[in-house]
Amino acid sequence: MGFLEGKTAIITGAGFAALKDGSAGSIGYGIATAYAKEGANLVITGRNVKKLETAKEKLEAEYGIQVLCVAADVNAGADNQAVVQNVIDQAIEKFGRIDVLVNDAGTTFRCSFEDFPEEEYDRVVDTNMKSVYLGARIAYEAMKDKGGVMLLASSFAAVFPSVGSGVYAATKSAVKSMVNTLAAELAPYGIRVNGYIPGHDPRTYRQQRRGHEERHRHADLR
Repeated sequence: MGFLEGKTAIITGAGFAALKDGSAGSIGYGIATAYAKEGANLVITGRNVKKLETAKEKLEAEYGIQVLCVAADVNAGADNQAVVQNVIDQAIEKFGRIDVLVNDAGTTFRCSFEDFPEEEYDRVVDTNMKSVYLGARIAYEAMKDKGGVMLLASSFAAVFPSVGSGVYAATKSAVKSMVNTLAAELAPYGIRVNGYIPGHDPRTYRQQRRGHEERHRHADLR
């Protein structure tokens, strides 16, 4: 039995995205696998229901845990608070508790500073920063009486210059700062808050880069 048996972890952006070689190309799914190996029941979220259902099927079959899929879109224009609250509510209804929140979902848009569309700015900020803040705030309510853990994804872009990804870098810098503040504020409640910076997966990075270049040929990254 794993040391997380009986615990419940919410992991955002955890759908199974298959690469050409059949392996998983989602950091969130990789995190879900690590928790599943230790016996935690999972609540996984994302926009693509099919990817979530595939992840659920694989995780339950291999590790004998329970997985709840919750479709959640935190892009600009969505009622982010209601979306995040729904995830927390369904998790508590299904498992009766929340022990871990891993906020891994994120998005980007490569474009020069001068040409960056406002709608894309809103989408990146809402997904990468606002939803992380709301997730932490709402999960706190479920954790404050018994403690818990929050893990929030930052990025190398928060540390090193990232030409063409200024807005993305700003949101990930905000998360990095948010981690420091929340760690201090929530410590009295027994809630541990940490950030992490995933490394580049060259398999997914190449695919994502080709997709961005195809979508945004107009961007002049001077």
